[in-house]
Amino acid sequence: MSNIYPWKLTPVDHEIMPAIKNRWSSLAFSSNAIETEKVNQLLEAMRWAPSSRNEQPWRVIYATKDDLVNYEKLAACIVEGNSWAKQAPLLLLIGAKKNLNYNQQPNAHAWYDTGAAVNSLLLQATELGLMVHQMGAFDRTKAMENYHLPTDLEVIVLIAIGYSGQKETLPLNWQERQQAPRQRKTISEFASNTEWLS
Repeated sequence: MSNIYPWKLTPVDHEIMPAIKNRWSSLAFSSNAIETEKVNQLLEAMRWAPSSRNEQPWRVIYATKDDLVNYEKLAACIVEGNSWAKQAPLLLLIGAKKNLNYNQQPNAHAWYDTGAAVNSLLLQATELGLMVHQMGAFDRTKAMENYHLPTDLEVIVLIAIGYSGQKETLPLNWQERQQAPRQRKTISEFASNTEWLS
């Protein structure tokens, strides 16, 4: 098996589109920069995601290693356990506006809609040959401090994006995670035509 390890085998029971089948969360990233046009394509994919009342509540702060000052500012939000993410040439901090634009009442669908936008980004990245890893664990306090985020915005996830890297750049325990087979529940474990499943 190649050290680059570009795709993991996805044992689907029913054929699905390649961008879904080939997407997985890499821990190893190449140092190669991502072309500006590809960064713009990722953001364009988010732009056209669906949202309740077309509120488009997602907000993004991003940085590339071409702009080292801003990159290090964003990388400071990475926690020690995810230090591998600092290899990635592109980082994004994703947040959601908590209130609706038209009446300033809480938007119950803000996280759902932001997740849809991120999924659009994931599929576009996979289509472009990029690897994406989402991190729920990051320094939210540092993010709030570094970017003076408004109170009506909730930060949700930090994302690392880049081309696939060699597993040897990782510590041994992370190399094992990098090569671990993908696992998912069966359809019957989450979907039923008669009742909610526990």
